[in-house]
Amino acid sequence: MTAERNFRQERLVYILRELDEKQCVRISNLARSLHVSEVTVRQDLTMLEGEGLVRRVHGGAVKAGDSIYRKDTRETVYRNAAAKIAIARRAYRELRAHDTVLIDDSSTCLYLVQLMKEEGVPLTVVTNSVIAAGELMNLDHVRLFMIGGEVFGNLAATAGETGEREVLDYHADILFMGANGVDVDAGVTVIGYPQMMMKKAMRKCAKRTVLLADGGKLGKRYLSEVCALSGVDMIITDGAADRAYCGRMGELVPVIIS
Repeated sequence: MTAERNFRQERLVYILRELDEKQCVRISNLARSLHVSEVTVRQDLTMLEGEGLVRRVHGGAVKAGDSIYRKDTRETVYRNAAAKIAIARRAYRELRAHDTVLIDDSSTCLYLVQLMKEEGVPLTVVTNSVIAAGELMNLDHVRLFMIGGEVFGNLAATAGETGEREVLDYHADILFMGANGVDVDAGVTVIGYPQMMMKKAMRKCAKRTVLLADGGKLGKRYLSEVCALSGVDMIITDGAADRAYCGRMGELVPVIIS
């Protein structure tokens, strides 16, 4: 990633954090805080609007309302967006050209998908996420495979026994996986049983599993256990994560703070 693009990503993270805190931002204030021109800020907001993350208004922007994502999935995609972008940027560094990559239906993985789309590194991607597949289709540098099965509308993803059997036919270099809870004792947990079973199947056919989890998920546990923390090869979280808790997790698995 070039220095210029890296700086732009930093600006986008700042803008999204401001929106998380204030619900709206003004171009003039952002330009002053970021030490860039108002033209540059407008270009950044145009990009974020194109991704469905903000809605432009006179003199600034507000949090997005309607987007290309289903209403059921939009809230999780937008929640802690700045943290998820930072995590995705660090996760992208784990990729190598021509890797076969498994991507699950987590919201953080969608930000990683955007980097895959933009950077142009040749990859083979296997996913159960309808949204991720839609973002990556028809790209010259991505060979895309969609896991079949029943489509769960609230997740915009496939799951069920058909998909679980199908994914075992693949052999991936790396799996990027999300979770609802990450707990030292309870391990990696999710809310839904179908999600749990799909993630379990994905883990079986990947050489490495990288868990993407923002700080708000640490220390939380839910009914369906995917695996113990020692069952993943790396956890990538964000700068807001509790350092002491990351230290406890680090005794079981490498933890990277983005």
